[in-house]
Amino acid sequence: MSGKIQRRYARIARHARIRKKISGTAERPRFSIMISNKHMYVQVIDDQANRTIVSESTAGSGGLNNLAAAESLGQRIGEKAVGAGIRQAVVDRGGFRFHGRVRAIVEAAQGAGLQFGSQKAAPAKAAAEPAEQADISEDTVPGEQAAADIEEAS
Repeated sequence: MSGKIQRRYARIARHARIRKKISGTAERPRFSIMISNKHMYVQVIDDQANRTIVSESTAGSGGLNNLAAAESLGQRIGEKAVGAGIRQAVVDRGGFRFHGRVRAIVEAAQGAGLQFGSQKAAPAKAAAEPAEQADISEDTVPGEQAAADIEEAS
């Protein structure tokens, strides 16, 4: 097999591994990116309903396939998605590395108001106790007492 064919099959295998882990829902659809030699395509997909919510490509806009076209595409798809009521999405990079045009599309969509991240929300962190309320108890280690004294002095 030639190197070009091997690269294509390797990308398809990477995409299959990614799709095992990523699935779009109505609340958090899948932001699918495909880059061919001529055009770039982006779809926002609800996998549970098997429905494409919004889509955009460079196919009808002069056919450029460069970084500037990727930023424009990301801006357009981000505005369409926010207009359709989508606030969050999960990125499906399609087996492509997350740099260059793929990254430009995602960052431009973020600039348009779309949020990306992991599927599970991070738990909220408890607020740290203010320094004024921290009391030093009698059973503190001497080194801790010295550190507390230095913090109070500065």
